[in-house]
Amino acid sequence: MRRRRKDLDLGLPKRVYVRHGAFHFVSTDGKWHRLSSVEEGTVKMLEEHLRHVSDAINAVTAADMPQRIDEFLAAHCPKLQPDTRTEYRRMFLVIARAFHEFSVAQVEPADVHRFLASFADKPTAARAYKARLSTFFSYCVFPAKLISHNPCKELKVRRPPTRDRYVSHLEFAYASNAMTRTRGGAGSRAGRLMRALFDLAYLSSQRATDIRRLKWNRVRADGIFFKPSKTDSSSGARVLIPRTPEINEVLERLQQLRINDSPLVIHQADGSGYTAAALRSAWRRAQPHAIKEYRKDCAAAGVEPDPEFLQKCTVKDLRAKALTDAKRAGYSLEQLKVMAAHSSTSTTEKYFKDRAVEVSEVTMSLPKKGSKLDSVQNNALDTDPEE
Repeated sequence: MRRRRKDLDLGLPKRVYVRHGAFHFVSTDGKWHRLSSVEEGTVKMLEEHLRHVSDAINAVTAADMPQRIDEFLAAHCPKLQPDTRTEYRRMFLVIARAFHEFSVAQVEPADVHRFLASFADKPTAARAYKARLSTFFSYCVFPAKLISHNPCKELKVRRPPTRDRYVSHLEFAYASNAMTRTRGGAGSRAGRLMRALFDLAYLSSQRATDIRRLKWNRVRADGIFFKPSKTDSSSGARVLIPRTPEINEVLERLQQLRINDSPLVIHQADGSGYTAAALRSAWRRAQPHAIKEYRKDCAAAGVEPDPEFLQKCTVKDLRAKALTDAKRAGYSLEQLKVMAAHSSTSTTEKYFKDRAVEVSEVTMSLPKKGSKLDSVQNNALDTDPEE
């Protein structure tokens, strides 16, 4: 049984005790803080007690979001792939700046909604930031035990429109040739590597990320063994892509560009791999060159160029093009699911960018003016007999 507090009859606030002729407040960390002497009276004691309690409350509600984000990243990032880790840090830097005046406990659904509203014209980015925030606040609920609920759960973010961009064969040909354009000049080693990556990504229908990380020990006589990084922690799907004559030609090009027996199929001069940012930069440099060459050829042929040529497309669209082209070639949905290393056919179907439009078989003619008798009969048919 707990010992009864001796000075309970004095009407003192919780955690306030009389010791050596003075009132003391005991904080949650066990430290004793002198408030006032007993002779100064209870009014002075209550004033000092209020100050200590306010300081404790302020300490709990301090703007600790940036600090908590750092703690979360330290715990969470080691589990992520390098590229994902970089993207997490970039996004949480934006989040930390937006919530730098908040404590974790102060953030309400309305605050999160206000932040996401700044991405109103970028629904994909809004959904990504909501997902990152939800992961962070889930960590704050458990295991950090800083809050009791996730303020993101009540929010709904508009789903971005379905992407239907299909890269045509002509666009692919010009883009592939232009990928050799790098800062080192046309035909440089880096440029030829980027083109080989571009071509291998299409021929294998694999993500550019997995092509960048591909190692020579996965290139076998019967095919290329892929273990997609995106599904490594979920379905763990794996696939062997057969070595066709075209894939062999690309691999021969890459073998000629190999330096110091680097384990990576696509690597820099020092043997390290290329980053996602390097691939994006190569694409941004290649795009205007490809468009320029296309318009030049159109002018020479006396053809009006397509203003949408190579617009609003990225390297990521290669995977969708490859799967769409394979579907048009007659491969079954199940075969394409295996090739894409998907766990379900519904995921594979999302990659199809068919431009086929259904043709209606219904044709209509404008009504013609008939005789007065026809008009009377039509009116009779339009009249409800029960009216």
